[in-house]
Amino acid sequence: RPSKMPIIFSSRPSKMPIISSLPRHFLGSSTFDSNGNTGMGGIMFDIKALHDVEITQLTWQFNGGYGSSYNYKCYKKTALGPHTDTDMFDSSKWTLIASGSAESLVFGSVTSPFSVQVESGEVQAFYIHGISRSITSQDGGGRSTLDVYKSDENMEIRTGRGLFSGGVF
Repeated sequence: RPSKMPIIFSSRPSKMPIISSLPRHFLGSSTFDSNGNTGMGGIMFDIKALHDVEITQLTWQFNGGYGSSYNYKCYKKTALGPHTDTDMFDSSKWTLIASGSAESLVFGSVTSPFSVQVESGEVQAFYIHGISRSITSQDGGGRSTLDVYKSDENMEIRTGRGLFSGGVF
């Protein structure tokens, strides 16, 4: 497992933090090379902790526009548990954990730092909304939101739901 993420250099100022080391539980890049990418306004997905974990940042891919910065918002479901058909449209059930401007890079954009603790066996839902530019998903959906997209010994990231460009709230 690599111990350092490359430092990002840009000739333009950016509000995106410069990341000098990887989060403790890094599951890889958000770079998607597949021709099957799907553009959307946002994505809701769940993370199941296999051990106690602290999630401190999330990465995603803006839909093009590399080298420019775009606005985003990142939420967590206030109560533990997966997102559902009913709570995904209710803003009172979600808490904003990160927002701002992030540079669109080929290897992914990164949220500003936050801290979300998830105990072993629990599920936490997240929502990333591309405000001023859509985002992409490598997996076009059509499967259960319980299916695992990526995992390691600490957590499972489950297949999420693509959401329309206006956002759900």
